[in-house]
Amino acid sequence: MDKMPDRRISDQACRALVNRYITRERIRPGDIAILLGNDTFIEKAGWRRVIAGYPVTACNSPGENAVVVDTIRRFKGLESKVVMLVLTRDLVSSTELLYVATSRARTHLIIIGTDRNIDAARQSG
Repeated sequence: MDKMPDRRISDQACRALVNRYITRERIRPGDIAILLGNDTFIEKAGWRRVIAGYPVTACNSPGENAVVVDTIRRFKGLESKVVMLVLTRDLVSSTELLYVATSRARTHLIIIGTDRNIDAARQSG
């Protein structure tokens, strides 16, 4: 099965949402965290340095002007004003990681994924 369309859709959605929250909602880049189940998506999307024109950092070196992009495991124990969770097929089967990810947002939680993955996550919780 080709995973590319899911990744492309999630990539486009994350870029659009980061841009929206920073430009329209006036949220500082440092108050946005994008969480993923593993590093593979981060690497394939090219988010190690920039997303939607904004610098990216890992959760262990946050900054006011950089969007945090990291794995759920590394973000455990931290929180952010806005959390975008990229819900992949492998993440749906881990209720512990889903709980950690969905409990990290202080004001906004955005879940990005296919209808199938979102339905599966609802059923597992």
